[in-house]
Amino acid sequence: MTRILGLDGGIASIGWAVLDVDDGNGTILGAGSWMFDAPETDKERTPTNALRRLHRGQRRVIRRRRQRMAGLRQLFAAHHLLADEGRDALRISGLDPWALRVAGLDRALTPPEFAVALGHIARHRGFRSNSKRDRGNAASETSKMLSAIGQSEERLARWRSVAEMLVNDPAYAGRRHNRDGDFSRSILRKDLEAETRALFAAQRRLGNAHASAVLESDFAARAFAQRPLQDSEHMVQFCPFEPAERRTARRGYSFELFRLLSRLNNLRLLTAGGEQRLDPAQVATITRDFGKQKKITYKSLRRLLELAPGTRFDGIDPDAEGNDVVARSGNAAEGSATLRGAVGEAGWRTLLATQGLADRAAEILTFRDDAGSIRKGLEALELEPVVLGALMAGVDSGAFASFAGAGHISAKAARALLPGLARGLGYAEACAEIGYDHAARPEVKLEDVRNPVARKALSEMLKQVRAVIRHYGLPDLIHIELARDVGKSAEERDEITRGIEKRNKEKDRRRAEFVEKLEREPTEVELLRYELWKEQIGRCLYSDDSIPVTALIATDNSVQVDHILPWSRFGDDSFINKTLCSARANQQKKGRTPFEWFQADHDPAEWEAFKARVEGCKEMRGRKKRGHYLRQNAAEVEERFRSRNLGDTRYAVRVLAGLLAGLYPADGTRHVLARPGALTAKLRRAWGLDDLKKDADGKRLADDRHHALDAIVIAA
Repeated sequence: MTRILGLDGGIASIGWAVLDVDDGNGTILGAGSWMFDAPETDKERTPTNALRRLHRGQRRVIRRRRQRMAGLRQLFAAHHLLADEGRDALRISGLDPWALRVAGLDRALTPPEFAVALGHIARHRGFRSNSKRDRGNAASETSKMLSAIGQSEERLARWRSVAEMLVNDPAYAGRRHNRDGDFSRSILRKDLEAETRALFAAQRRLGNAHASAVLESDFAARAFAQRPLQDSEHMVQFCPFEPAERRTARRGYSFELFRLLSRLNNLRLLTAGGEQRLDPAQVATITRDFGKQKKITYKSLRRLLELAPGTRFDGIDPDAEGNDVVARSGNAAEGSATLRGAVGEAGWRTLLATQGLADRAAEILTFRDDAGSIRKGLEALELEPVVLGALMAGVDSGAFASFAGAGHISAKAARALLPGLARGLGYAEACAEIGYDHAARPEVKLEDVRNPVARKALSEMLKQVRAVIRHYGLPDLIHIELARDVGKSAEERDEITRGIEKRNKEKDRRRAEFVEKLEREPTEVELLRYELWKEQIGRCLYSDDSIPVTALIATDNSVQVDHILPWSRFGDDSFINKTLCSARANQQKKGRTPFEWFQADHDPAEWEAFKARVEGCKEMRGRKKRGHYLRQNAAEVEERFRSRNLGDTRYAVRVLAGLLAGLYPADGTRHVLARPGALTAKLRRAWGLDDLKKDADGKRLADDRHHALDAIVIAA
């Protein structure tokens, strides 16, 4: 007789069943479910920790601003600009700070006027990011704020200072601050620092004795100081193969090469003679100059290996041979090629000459954001000055903005696996050769689970498992539903594959049309805009405004890609939930569905006209996207299981499986879930934990064995 416990967990529930099985016949001993509240808001399904983090951040900003302004009032009082340093010292009736900031460029300011002008700059001190990801070109298409900053920079070139632009430029008439998601008044802090220098220089030229170099230096130090970003290296999980090593950067040289070799060893060629693997010589040809190019496509493999025209890559559509061999999105050698391009060929040879040096440099560039911290880390590697200078120049230019995320193993483990993979061994075989268990997972404790939704689900699952085991005993087997998308038939998987191939062909066709119309290759964002533009017959379906094709590549933000059903509420970022619309319509719609917006702000006739426009788009294939445009039962859809919930469930049950595996150690000894650490005598008696201290013969277990039991177990 085999006793089996089955578990099926979610973010707000867990189902269980216990049955005895003998020669195929089963008896259900018990079954049930446990429901609990997920740590999310009821309406928006926003994680409660996200709200706490938002509010905590707002309180921190307010507190630091209050401290900054208090320090500046003390500074102004010490330099005799203000009579005292009280909270209202800068609130002087009749003084307009904007006008004073402009006037200060042409006339000497009185001490109170000078203090009010400087205090206003310090209070609204502009945007500056220490992150390497925000360096380089400011006018990013993926950020409304940075795009608006880029436009402001262009206008600022025509004025002497930020204040003069905001006061006198008609584009800013009536409002000088951002509001309601409109970032058109965003200003860089460096521009306000430049205005401060210009203001002090003008006041000294005009004879203002208070505009001393000492005051200027002290003011800048207090008004514009920003704390460096914290490093994240200490938060990276440990490697399952090398427990003392942390997982390496996803853009690291060894990890990228490890991923490529793993993929090549699984690749099959279809020839007239049948199916064949790549031999070690072919693999060596492909990887010989790894890092020279970011993207490694099937076309490039065909060229390098000089494959016959009739040879095909198994599972790869001939029209998709332009895709990267490894990465679904991105490139196989993104990090290695970026690092190589930054330091040059001589510098690259220097990095590869010392084992692990390129990997460690990539880890520093990935897990540190502050430029000062990055420099300190690179200096500790004792790099040649020219290599260090090249890397820091790359940091300043934003070259390493794509360096983010960790791989699933350490650089040491990746380097250990490379020789076996290079000889053609599969991943499991290469692991076995050097003594790694390819199925190993690092031990995770409940307190290590940082995702609050997953942690709550996991703790509730453990409570339920403990209760079941206490009642029915430890089962021979525990089956856990891992919430993976594996329950699809071969026909369903083939249909998905055909859909992907069809989508890729459609994108290639639209890309060619784009090049023909606009005479240049599109970026991914521009290609998305063009596809939506074609689907919508060149019009904004919200407002019925015509969208000229030139607007697809314009930088004026006049057209935008909007989520039809708001992403914050529905979590759908797919193509069928996107539309191209005018910026004005997007701002008016806000976080509402089209039906909610039209119902609140339009006449019923306008909703009917909108429905007609949607139904009239013949290029819009399928009914699901039209359903998104015209959906009226939004509340019902919001209650359905969202992709984020599925991700949280996957994570929680994977950790649960690892924890429960500890109940069945390799020596065959069975253990019962119990709470680690000290327990009250009452709880120990209630849970029967005192019996754990004795073996089958009634003899007391050694203390270290009893502590081992505690270490396996997680509690309520």
